[in-house]
This record gives sequence, structure tokens and C-alpha cells, in this order.
Amino acid sequence: MSTGFGALVNTSIGYALKDFERELFRDKVSIQHDWDKIILIDPRDPTNYFEI
Repeated sequence: MSTGFGALVNTSIGYALKDFERELFRDKVSIQHDWDKIILIDPRDPTNYFEI
């Protein structure tokens, strides 16, 4: 159930990931959270994003 609250954390530690890097990230990184979703957005191109 969504609370209607969102959070945005802005960081520029990296830029767009290639498809194989996204798959590697999903396979190797486990983030425990209770949010509805986490979306990583390329700061140079906001149409380039992926959900973890």
C-alpha cells in the first residue's frame, strides 16, 4: 500500500548502465527496503532509467 510519499536522492556517482551491466547489477546487488520501487535515472537523459 502506497503512502503517497516519495523520496528523491540525487547523486552523480555514475551514468547510464549498458544492458549487460543492468543485468549484472540485478543479479549481484540485493537491496532490502520497504519502498514500492527504486528507480535509477541517468542524469544526462531522464528517459534512460531502470527499476531495481
